[in-house]
Amino acid sequence: ISKTVNGQLKVLDVSGKEGEEVINKIQNAGDYKVSFNANSKNISSGIFFVTMKIDGNIYDSKKLMLIKF
Repeated sequence: ISKTVNGQLKVLDVSGKEGEEVINKIQNAGDYKVSFNANSKNISSGIFFVTMKIDGNIYDSKKLMLIKF
C-alpha cells in the first residue's frame, strides 16, 4: 500500500455472501501479509473470492478454492 488508506479484505462465497471479514481498518503505507484460517470458522470446502477494497473502491479480487480434508 503506497499511502494510508481504509482497507478491507473479505472472503465471499460464490453467491456474494460474506464468509469472513479478515481486515477492516485504517492501514498505513507498507507491505502486509495476511493469514486466513478456515479451520476455525464454519466454512465448508468450495469456491470463494477474496476481495480487497481500498477507500471503498474494489482494488482487486481473486478466486480461491478451499479444500478441507
